[in-house]
Amino acid sequence: MGRTVGLVTIGQSPRPDLIEEYELALPGARLVQAGALDDLSEAEILALAPGAGDDVLVSRLRTGREVRLARRHLEPRIQSCLDQLSRDADLCILLCTGEFPAVRPRGPVLVPRRVLHHVVAAAVEGLGGAGRGEARLGVLIPDPAQQAAAESR
Repeated sequence: MGRTVGLVTIGQSPRPDLIEEYELALPGARLVQAGALDDLSEAEILALAPGAGDDVLVSRLRTGREVRLARRHLEPRIQSCLDQLSRDADLCILLCTGEFPAVRPRGPVLVPRRVLHHVVAAAVEGLGGAGRGEARLGVLIPDPAQQAAAESR
């Protein structure tokens, strides 16, 4: 019997644009999804838009439409998704590279931000040998409002 993996998106589930890759990477696993915006109306989602000084995150709705969201509004909703999925899932995977310091998982959770930090550090270290000069790293971000935070990381 395969394991159950919970996939948590900061937008709405299901995420058919992502699920195929996880099915290929995790053969035999039962994948369950939850989204921080699953139970919200269009008007409620628009109310989560970032204001001045908010950390901006970008996700997709079921319709495929992209939305900009303030991180502070998402943390309790992500916590709720993780709480819900951790009852049945052997592992949860957060489908966002944002930072959510207020979230306290109740079980094992793969947090891409932490993984990426180490992968990038290892890759850049491998580039900087004698005579090679300074290593460069290209970073793609979905929204210009994320540039300052991406540069500081």
